Amino acid sequence: MQRPSSLTTASLFTRKDLLLTGTLSVAYLLLSSFLIGFKSEQLILVALFNTLYYLSPATRKFITGFSIFMIFWIIFDYMKAFPNYHYNTVHIESLYQAEKKLFGIWQDGRLLTPNEYWSLHRYTLLDIAAGIFYLCWVPVPLAFASFLFFNALCY
Repeated sequence: MQRPSSLTTASLFTRKDLLLTGTLSVAYLLLSSFLIGFKSEQLILVALFNTLYYLSPATRKFITGFSIFMIFWIIFDYMKAFPNYHYNTVHIESLYQAEKKLFGIWQDGRLLTPNEYWSLHRYTLLDIAAGIFYLCWVPVPLAFASFLFFNALCY
């Protein structure tokens, strides 16, 4: 007789797992509503996590591996609760001057930051290319992580 796998369907609903995910879900929703107010995305995040966590061993492994992206989402949301200007002086001019010094472009006797230079020299094709690259900073790592995850399941 074979021993059951450590991730059988029956083991998905242990009391410890239910207590842990339930407590984390409720704590996240309460803390979020206190810090930044209630948003429907918070319920979607909790529902997605709990559904995938309890659906099957493979989805549990998937959502556990991808939980770092959820943590980034939560941290990004909570940054709204503690804006930097409440605690420190925001240094804008010094960063601007440092960028000019390090990456400045001379034109007509003036030193320009790269964004000021490209604002004066617009090219639609470059704008579209930059927009596409900017839009890919989240989906491409997620797609790559999915690719690695699902290929690892095949072995």
